[in-house]
Amino acid sequence: MLKRIRPYLSVGLLVVVLVIAAIYLSHHVYLLTDLSHTPLLIGISLILLYVLLLIVLTFKFSITLKICSLRLPNQENIKLNANTLLINFFIPGQGGPIYNGVYLKSRHKLKVKHFISSMLIYYIIYALLSVGCLLVSSRPWWQTILAVLTLGLVSLWLSRRYEKITH
Repeated sequence: MLKRIRPYLSVGLLVVVLVIAAIYLSHHVYLLTDLSHTPLLIGISLILLYVLLLIVLTFKFSITLKICSLRLPNQENIKLNANTLLINFFIPGQGGPIYNGVYLKSRHKLKVKHFISSMLIYYIIYALLSVGCLLVSSRPWWQTILAVLTLGLVSLWLSRRYEKITH
């Protein structure tokens, strides 16, 4: 039954979003005025950066899924990451990864603990790079290395604890 009404739900949701956007813009006309003063090159650059972000996220997600021994067709991967970008734009917090986990569990029977483990690896690498980049320009080199190593060891210990708890 859901498959039969899904197209109507999609169109209905799109109409609701467009109506809300129209109401919002009618009460905030200055946004359209400001947008009309934005150079076209900046608008095109912004769109191209979003496309580049989608490509990078798709590549990153395919690597993350390899850890889980799962491979998605490119089209499905791109669609999933586009949805994730949209969700992360409108919903604060971790709406995108939650959506991905639910999607992969329902469509591909991927165990949630495997998905969480693979995402933890990603977040650990992301945290290490972020801390390194944050400190490298403001702290002496040895403090930066010490902080990254400490974070790495704490992350390793926490990931091992998670592994013991879930297995």
